[in-house]
Formats: sequence, C-alpha cells, structure tokens
Amino acid sequence: MSIMSGDKIYKIGTSLACADQLNMGSEIGKLIEIVIEFLHIDIMDGHYVNNFCFGTKIFFYLEEFKNIEAKTHLMVEDPYLKLDMFNGKHINKLSFHIEAYKNLIHTLKKIHNMWIEAVTILNATTSHNTLDYLYPHIDYIAVMAVETGDTAKDFINPTVDKVTAISNEIKKEKLPCIFI
Repeated sequence: MSIMSGDKIYKIGTSLACADQLNMGSEIGKLIEIVIEFLHIDIMDGHYVNNFCFGTKIFFYLEEFKNIEAKTHLMVEDPYLKLDMFNGKHINKLSFHIEAYKNLIHTLKKIHNMWIEAVTILNATTSHNTLDYLYPHIDYIAVMAVETGDTAKDFINPTVDKVTAISNEIKKEKLPCIFI
C-alpha cells in the first residue's frame, strides 16, 4: 500500500528488529498480509553501535519472500570488508553509515557491482558537507534523526536543517540521488 501526498509517494515498510526471531517466517507473513511494501533489516555488530541485531542468517528467512522489497541497514564497523557477505542475498537497497568507511567511492562501486542500490546514511552529528564529493555516486540518502543503534531515542531537531540543506543541493545541482 502506497500513500500519495501531493506529488510524492510514500511506501510503508517495517523493521524486523523487533520481530519474534524464533518465528521470523510467520512474522514476515503477517506483515505482508497487512500490505507493507518493504522489509527493513538492521545488521548491528556491537562495535559500530552498542546493540547486536541479525546476522546473515536472516536472509535465509527472506528467501521465501522475494516478492517484497528488502532494505538492509548496516551498522557495523569496517563494513567494506563485510560487503561480500551480502552478495547474492535478497537485498534491494543496502544502507551504510559514511562514518564507518574509509574509502566511500570504492564502497559505492562495490555495492553497485552487486546490483544493489546504495543508500548513504549520515548520522545526526555528521555535517551534510561530507556528501559533497559523493553525490554523483549515491542512489539514495538517509539522515538519522536519532542516535544510531538504539530504539526509542529522542528526535534531534537540527536534523531538519541538514535535510533541507541536502535537498537544496540535490535540486540546485540536479543530482540523481533521492531522499528516503
């Protein structure tokens, strides 16, 4: 089910981080019944963020649900070295935090070579200027409005100004990337 507002279309999705992991297949089936359009899979390693959430085994459960979009959010230390673990998995978009990478252009190229769209995420405290040289390589941009890695955190208000600045840059330069 998509929601249209003006000239924008919003898709409804859900994170699997709070799903009953012992009954993942059933949980995903219930979500599809209520007409969600994508699954959000958080991968956390306990290093980049303090929490642990999912390993690559989650993709075993997603094999029977290839008719639904899967967006994977990497919150791991040195993720470039782990990208091969996701090659060939049921992933449409792979999100990563630019703060965790040393060589962003190589990372974006590697993700694209895996036929996956790249979502570049900025943490709430990272300047939007960090994206300046990356725009031509980015498919999508996401800006964290809470501290990364924990649920039920407070909204960080200056994020709104950052989103506005990035949006203005995308429009001004007629760049190919999109906010999600």
